[in-house]
This record gives sequence, structure tokens and C-alpha cells, in this order.
Amino acid sequence: MTDLRRLLRVAAVPLLLTLAIVFTSQPAVAGARSHRFRTDMLRLVNETRHAHGLSTFGLNLRLSVEAWRHSRSMGQRFVLYHTSNLSALVQPYHAHAWGENIAYARTLRRVEQLWMQSYEHRVNLLNPAFHRAAIGVVKSHGWLWVTLQLYG
Repeated sequence: MTDLRRLLRVAAVPLLLTLAIVFTSQPAVAGARSHRFRTDMLRLVNETRHAHGLSTFGLNLRLSVEAWRHSRSMGQRFVLYHTSNLSALVQPYHAHAWGENIAYARTLRRVEQLWMQSYEHRVNLLNPAFHRAAIGVVKSHGWLWVTLQLYG
């Protein structure tokens, strides 16, 4: 009986390691709440652009995954920092100009207000060269962490 237990124990270790690798190597996926936040943030920035006579942003869903990961990382670390490789991320989309706004606040409306009150962020939002956007929003530590990547 002890040989059978040893055999089962030895066989279980690789199985557990395989399961741990499978579950930890899966990319994090944004949930329904993050998608709603992203949609709401896009609506807010597009309302602002429309009010200034500019075209609205089209949403790049693939790049939004990267923006979401960046927001998640900022929220986990509780620190704002810009995407270090933004130019490389937007190049596959034939971008000639790009920018990024980041923020955290209690509401998305407050994020948009903060951006409009900041000269550099306002310039990004109202830049007519930008036509596409990636948006990532994560709720962490009671705050909404937002990454808005823009390009054109």
C-alpha cells in the first residue's frame, strides 16, 4: 500500500505543477465592469471632442488590452507612470503621432475633468491628429485607474 501511495504522490506533483503553470500563464482578462468603464470613458472623451468640433475617437480593442494591463499595473503599485513602449505599441497601426493620458480618481467624470484642466492632457484630448484610442480602466484600492492611449 505504501508503494501505491508513493506512486500517486509522485504522479500528482507533475500534474499540480502543470496546472499551476497553465493557470498562472493565462493572460489577465478584463471583466464586464472594466468593459463598461472603458465604454463610459470613451463616451466622455468623445463628448468633449465633439463639443470642440473634433471627430470622435475610434476604439482599438486590441490595443485596449495593453492599456488595461497598464492601468492594472498602476493600480496594483498605486503609482502613476506612463507606458514606456507606447511608440512600439502603436507602430503596427501605422501611427504617425501618439500620446497618452493617465490618471486615477473616484469617478471617470473626474478623470476627464482633471485631464481638461491640465494643459498637456487637454492638448492630447483635443489633438486633431489623433483619431484612434485605446482605453484601459481598472478599479483598485477604491480608485479608478485609467490609461488613454491616442494615435493618428
